[in-house]
Amino acid sequence: MDQDLLIVSPILALLAYMGIRLFWPKRGVEHAYRNWMRKHGFFIIFGAIAWIFGVVALAELTLSDELILAYMGPILMGGLLISMIHVVVYGRWVNPVTKGTRWLRVRYPAVARAIERYEQEGDDREVYHPAVVIDGQRYFSIYYPDPDEDRLRGILILDENGRPIQDEALMRKALRCKYIALETVDYNNSARRAKDIDEFRRALKVIPRGMRLLEKLRPRLRELNPRLERDLERVLAIHPAAEFFLETTIAISRAKAQWAKDHGLGRLTEVDYRDVLKLEEEIARLRHAMLDQAEPIINTLPALKRLYNAIKRHKLPRRRLLLPFLEGLIIMAEGLKEEPRDYVLLDPGEDDLRAFRERTQYALELERKGRAAEASP
Repeated sequence: MDQDLLIVSPILALLAYMGIRLFWPKRGVEHAYRNWMRKHGFFIIFGAIAWIFGVVALAELTLSDELILAYMGPILMGGLLISMIHVVVYGRWVNPVTKGTRWLRVRYPAVARAIERYEQEGDDREVYHPAVVIDGQRYFSIYYPDPDEDRLRGILILDENGRPIQDEALMRKALRCKYIALETVDYNNSARRAKDIDEFRRALKVIPRGMRLLEKLRPRLRELNPRLERDLERVLAIHPAAEFFLETTIAISRAKAQWAKDHGLGRLTEVDYRDVLKLEEEIARLRHAMLDQAEPIINTLPALKRLYNAIKRHKLPRRRLLLPFLEGLIIMAEGLKEEPRDYVLLDPGEDDLRAFRERTQYALELERKGRAAEASP
């Protein structure tokens, strides 16, 4: 017995450690979706295990040892089956796509029927349709994706009675609401955002070290070309601005994560345009502060490239660390150079506008024909 305990105890300890690592919540609003999913997953798995042990304990009280062994297999299989059913039900419950379809058909059946009515041959069917509230009225942004190409064959804006809306200004507002809704309910997007924030934080720690390594190359750069020393001075001067850029980028990502947490994560079924405007204003404020300090970084781009090429060509010390560091600063400068000052979550392109206009005309023509048919004797 003691020998069996020595064998089993480390295994149980390892399983317990892995379970704690898997389900233990992470700090930071960017991990809210992950924590929410795993919290419910933990309770489902814990409940299934508790059910199994409860059945076994009950069997021990009422059956002989032989019968316990005979029934153990079916009990464990039954427990496993129930656990799997719970996982499936849980998956359907937290899955916004499936939930969105049921919710739409129950709450807004006219919209659900209109989506099917205005569908054309070759359309793929999108299944997540949150309501968007604009000026106190509910609308629905409907996408008809092309199953073979990465584009939309049609876009419709429907009111809650299923009628198509032609107003392009309203369409732009509705698409911005739909965009943030899709970002919010997408667990993979939340995981990517959390990963990006972790990488930006690591980059923040790299900047001081990279600047110190560059400073140590000053004598060697002076020997190669006095101009390189001047380039070094310019690069060292952008240290605070580079850190501020990363801090602001993290703040923008966390603002989106906080908005997602405040609005239900995967349970989101309605988006108020006023809330979207608040998020846009917050992001715009952060971006403006960042862009106000962007000019020194942008102006340093030629110096960054010359330093990069010199270190690479002359195989200077610590080049394996410095080349990726300088490459990151170059990417930062080039990105800031192309960054527009005005900001909205989504600005529809010409293809999107064409898809909206064409599908709206198609829907209105169907409506006209339907009214004509009803009016005819």
